[in-house]
Amino acid sequence: MGVAVGTDISLDQLRREHDAVLVATGAGVALDAPEDAFGAESAMAFLRAVRQASRPAMHGAVLVVGGGNEAIEAARAARRLGAESVTVIWEKTRDALPAFRDAVSAAEAEGVRVACETRVRSARPTDGGGFTVVLDRNGETSEVIASRLLSAPGRRADVEILEDRGLRCPPAAWRRIGMRWRPTCPGCSPQVRR
Repeated sequence: MGVAVGTDISLDQLRREHDAVLVATGAGVALDAPEDAFGAESAMAFLRAVRQASRPAMHGAVLVVGGGNEAIEAARAARRLGAESVTVIWEKTRDALPAFRDAVSAAEAEGVRVACETRVRSARPTDGGGFTVVLDRNGETSEVIASRLLSAPGRRADVEILEDRGLRCPPAAWRRIGMRWRPTCPGCSPQVRR
């Protein structure tokens, strides 16, 4: 605790002194779209508010755009906080959902609907503070009134944090495994959970 890797101690020294070293940077860099796309609220900011005991009032229909764990957790939280209906909007097939399968199953058991092969075509604010959202599923459009619209873009590991501390994680040290990028550095053995 309180030791800065790359400043106070090198990664090489940690490797020499320990059987295993876990570097957990978190996945903080958004990939897919800006978090405020269509005027949507950040699902990450929503989850932070929930975790800090600020229980945002939820009612009506809530739409969560994204298919990762952040989207699923935001949908579950919205449902638990009183939203009458919660739908996760995912533009690819169900097999391509990056969220953990057990989390998706648990969300569905709680009443969350997962709408695959669906995307938001447009969203505009309503006078009542919600959104009129136009959804597109295989060329067919439908309009939904949502009290909240949350955006959960895909995220990637923030490897710049490593580089800022003098730790090298060159692009050649990463390879794609399924839908995710994994390090292949000597001694790196990421645990993959599906």
